Amino acid sequence: VNTIPALWREPKFSIKDEQYKEFYSFLTFDNQEPLSHLHVSVDAPVQFTGLVFVPGQSFDPFGMQREEYGLDLYVRRVLIQRQNKDLIPEYLGFLKGVVDTEDLPLNISRETLQENLVIRKMASTITKQVLSHLNRLADEDKDAYETLWRAHAKSLKLGYSDFANKDKVAPLMRFNSSVSEDSEGLASFDQYIARAKDGQKEIYYVSGTSREAINLNPHLEIFRKKGLEVLYLFEPIDEFVMDTLGEYKEFKLTSVEHAELDTLGQHSDVSENEARESLAEEDKPVLDKLVARIKDILGERVTEVRVSERLSKSPVCLVNPDGGMTSSMDKIMRVLG
Repeated sequence: VNTIPALWREPKFSIKDEQYKEFYSFLTFDNQEPLSHLHVSVDAPVQFTGLVFVPGQSFDPFGMQREEYGLDLYVRRVLIQRQNKDLIPEYLGFLKGVVDTEDLPLNISRETLQENLVIRKMASTITKQVLSHLNRLADEDKDAYETLWRAHAKSLKLGYSDFANKDKVAPLMRFNSSVSEDSEGLASFDQYIARAKDGQKEIYYVSGTSREAINLNPHLEIFRKKGLEVLYLFEPIDEFVMDTLGEYKEFKLTSVEHAELDTLGQHSDVSENEARESLAEEDKPVLDKLVARIKDILGERVTEVRVSERLSKSPVCLVNPDGGMTSSMDKIMRVLG
């Protein structure tokens, strides 16, 4: 009755694409083709074979089944456990597939699986191979990877906490950018660096609820004036991604709220529309009095009130003290209590 063979045990060169598609449909009941697949065959440190598929759509669009993930574990073609969560990290939970090993006893209990050294070694190897495969997919087929990102970005972004594989997770991240035509455009850190100005050593970002809201942010005025690209973050988790990664290829991930004015001033102006009028000498004492008056009114609610050198159109903006969290992160922390 079962006409589907143990495809993961067959040599890669003898399997046709149609067989992979048939096996994927049998495994997931998905009538669409997978975006990509990875056929794994490892001899050391643990001997195992596996077949991992990347679905082109999310099986959990509403986030109600986050705990239902994992790869099916076989021992010598005998199914031991469906959706073994120890074989892949949660942020790769969108993957579907099977893993078969010779190095586990057939009578192993599910309780001892979690503490098994063989499982941990297999999980480490699978994670590294999958991340390398996804990076190759991103380089070789941009459209396919963008489809993957739009379907599974919520899961993939959780990879920011995988410090062991930080160098492989960071290149997979995608964000909207100020150079994009609309909110659907995506940019990677590598693309940002390729477009960076001479002498620029920061990757700038800003958070907001939408592209329209971010474009009204007064902090962006000096970035438009200098022609500096800024990554747009729309999701709360994006702040944690930037904060945890910290830097990428010697480029520091910096919020526009924390950008140093001296650093920005090193770049020449590209936009005359953002130019501001010079302050007359007779107006400076008046402005000093205004600043002092604002400080008196606000009191301890602000650390300092000072004349801005970064604004050209907006009358005022809020800047966090050195070392403080961004305003969007502050809102997230307040919600979390």
